Amino acid sequence: MNALLLSGALLLLAAVFMLAPADGGPAALITLPLIAAITFAIYRLKDDRKFLVRLFLSAVLVRVLIGTCIYVFHWQGFFGGDAITYDFLGYAQLNVWQGNLAFQRAVDVFFAGGSSSGWGMIYMVAAIYKVVGHNMLATQYVNCVLGATTALLTYMISMEIFPTRRVARVSALMTAFFPSLVLWSCQGLKDGPSHGVGVGALFPYHLAFLRFLYRSHRCHWRIRPWTAAAYSTIVRTAVDYYDRSRSRARVLWRQSLYDPADRRIC
Repeated sequence: MNALLLSGALLLLAAVFMLAPADGGPAALITLPLIAAITFAIYRLKDDRKFLVRLFLSAVLVRVLIGTCIYVFHWQGFFGGDAITYDFLGYAQLNVWQGNLAFQRAVDVFFAGGSSSGWGMIYMVAAIYKVVGHNMLATQYVNCVLGATTALLTYMISMEIFPTRRVARVSALMTAFFPSLVLWSCQGLKDGPSHGVGVGALFPYHLAFLRFLYRSHRCHWRIRPWTAAAYSTIVRTAVDYYDRSRSRARVLWRQSLYDPADRRIC
């Protein structure tokens, strides 16, 4: 199995260099360190390390394969047109960071006074372009890694709810290779980062709540679903409130920078 994964990775890497010689190298340069870091973190786990490493690498390779095909054959408009928007706005945000304010209008229109969702994806794309240049393939490969990481978190959560390897493995496999999840996380869309980073950031809180439900297994069966629903509503409301607050604060800060009446900031 390890030899098969290694052979597949080398063949896929060679195909990327052949099909996208200009963008394949920088995209691999930013992606391989992420894969190595996550693989190292998996090896620090105590249970089922071999399965998780194989699952993670397989999920990454499948996403990279499909993402490369979408990039080479220009299928972004068919599978996910938002990737083109994020590519343009990420490049525009990078130009704004570099002092080219001609792109500021395009970024402000997308933010729409703080009511737009997906502004974090713009910053992520701009940060990637800052490192490797204007390269949509690099964004796709980073999303591939983040999307594959979601399967690892699914395994950990499943082990907490149903402490059996069979259930955890099946859940992780379904997350890693479910067609829609693979398709969304191999493009330059916000779904890959939102799934991977979002689940990872909220994992400690979900874990604490799951342990609470596990310890309260003696309560009436009608109480637990309502408790879970209330918890999900609270978490969603908190995340939404934080997102809107950050967006509004960012818009007010930008307006102050370009307000000629406020000489103290300008």
